[in-house]
Amino acid sequence: MRSVDIAVNQSDLVDTLSLMRAWLDHSAFSARGFRSTRDAAGIVTLHAEFDDEFGAAAFNQRFGA
Repeated sequence: MRSVDIAVNQSDLVDTLSLMRAWLDHSAFSARGFRSTRDAAGIVTLHAEFDDEFGAAAFNQRFGA
């Protein structure tokens, strides 16, 4: 299993999650699961898990910093 961490401002979280869902729905990849944590500055770290390296790499390329 491969995981990807994406940092998002809390104010952008809903829009970012919607974009991620649309991308996953239209791609050949699927995430096994998501977790999130938030720090005091309002940064949410989304932790996405994928079964394969290709899905994780494509997701990271699209949404990573």
